[in-house]
Amino acid sequence: MEAAGRIDTAGPSRWPDGYAGVATDMPAGVLLVYRIPTPGLDAEIQALVPEVTMRTIDVAYSARQLAAWSDQVRADIAWWHRQGVMVHGFYSRSGECVVVEINDPQRDADRITNRYPRMPLCVEQGYPFVPLTVD
Repeated sequence: MEAAGRIDTAGPSRWPDGYAGVATDMPAGVLLVYRIPTPGLDAEIQALVPEVTMRTIDVAYSARQLAAWSDQVRADIAWWHRQGVMVHGFYSRSGECVVVEINDPQRDADRITNRYPRMPLCVEQGYPFVPLTVD
């Protein structure tokens, strides 16, 4: 976990156009690094955590690019609400897409993807946030 944190802290600033995220495969004891294939990048990342077995996963989009697209979705949440589409959440899926969680993906997925034609979107079922309370 500490190694993943080290990479995730350095990744966005050191390799903004290539770094997409990090995860752990605990059963295999492997650190998964999502990145756009870039000469020298794998060696630089491995040098940060030489004590850890690392596996790289090729992706299409950097974390920076997905964050910019997520910001576009965030800016439109009130607009979507006025259109009758309740956006419950959104986040970046490492190197793949911006996930947009809504009430009715079957009804509204085409509307959302048509508004952002150049953005890789994964429109999925979402649920309202319900905070847990302690009695």
